[in-house]
Amino acid sequence: MFNDERINQACGRIYSGGILLALLYTALFAASRILFLGGFRLSQFLNEAAILVTGGAILLIGLLRWGVSPDERGAFEKHNYYLAAGKVFVIAALAGYAVSIPLRMRITGDFPVNELILHLLALGCAYFFYTFKRHEISLNYTFIDTPNRAYYGRVFLNIAKLAGILLLPFSAAAMLDLLLHQSFMYFLAILLGYVTSVTGLGLDYLLLSALEKMNYDEESPVPKKRGALKRGTLVAFILAVGAELVTAVLTLVYYVVLTRPMTEMGRVVAAFSTALMRWSYPTLVITALALCLLMEQTSHSKRVRIGVCGVLTIQSLELAIRAPRSSIIYFLERINSEPSAIARYADAQSTWSLVAWLILMGFTCLWIHGLIRDCGATRALWLTVALTVICRAVGIFLGAQSVMVAFAVVVHLGGVIASALRVMMLRLPPKGRQLGTP
Repeated sequence: MFNDERINQACGRIYSGGILLALLYTALFAASRILFLGGFRLSQFLNEAAILVTGGAILLIGLLRWGVSPDERGAFEKHNYYLAAGKVFVIAALAGYAVSIPLRMRITGDFPVNELILHLLALGCAYFFYTFKRHEISLNYTFIDTPNRAYYGRVFLNIAKLAGILLLPFSAAAMLDLLLHQSFMYFLAILLGYVTSVTGLGLDYLLLSALEKMNYDEESPVPKKRGALKRGTLVAFILAVGAELVTAVLTLVYYVVLTRPMTEMGRVVAAFSTALMRWSYPTLVITALALCLLMEQTSHSKRVRIGVCGVLTIQSLELAIRAPRSSIIYFLERINSEPSAIARYADAQSTWSLVAWLILMGFTCLWIHGLIRDCGATRALWLTVALTVICRAVGIFLGAQSVMVAFAVVVHLGGVIASALRVMMLRLPPKGRQLGTP
């Protein structure tokens, strides 16, 4: 099934592109934090510095050694280089995080949730899901054809290797801080950071591995009774609907809280805002996984591929600009800007959100059109688009009237219903054939 030369060529570009993406976003994130903090102190930017220095060195060495288009042997060497360098990059990024934990705790007094790592994890998952499936490569392509027991044994072995590799920088940072400051609180905080990092990366890898294996097994020549979506793709879409439902409930509760006077309103609102922002990370990961598995199943449809790429690009941009957005507003307030300037910036953000949603719907319509035109899916899928647009239009009207609870119910719960109906309709293509059948 797999061509080693093709995989080597593709993986070299994929890995280097992922590191470049991480560098660009880290630079943007660091700039936004400088605005927020009003200056630069290296002790507060260790994580960003580790990523920029390590990633920059990796890309520079790769470019000087192999250039842009190496030959077959060079492609193989480049693939192995970036495979090893990618592991070094992840270790360096998380090592910077580990060292920064006690430093930031001494400033804030709370355990620092590293927003940069969360952003990079979500954006990186979306990037790697899409690029691997765009080139029709499975993440575990070297052993995906093994029996289930051997396959999942390798998967858990890889997770154990990840845990072992990351244990070194975190334990070193924890022991160093303990020796310097004699504080078990910061020692335990660094170990907590290790557990959360390994858990997040391990769960992402395990989920993708399980869904890929489900889909791969359905490619067996043995006839099976199945619907439009392969089992792994169907499970991914169900999880995406569940993630969307959680977002809807959190948003609804958030607006209900805003309508009721209470003490410490600021803390409550901030807590819900933070929960919504952090839940957007796994939501992007699950959505990307579902759409990329669908794209892989319908690989002959260019419309589906372009539509999925557009949707993930817009969603990633929305996630990527959240940190700079809050930092810019704080910066404007700190320099005592005119209230009108802050209001204009907020209006610009609202306009961007609407424009982004319209573009997102355009790409959604494109991949749905591809499913109907190229893959034989039911035309009833257009009803889900109509329902989403109607809910959004009604929501805009309710928002203008400041009826925010009704706005949350109509827009978000209406979106969940539309997504659930879309999954049900994808199970019912005409003539009972699979979506992947040209």
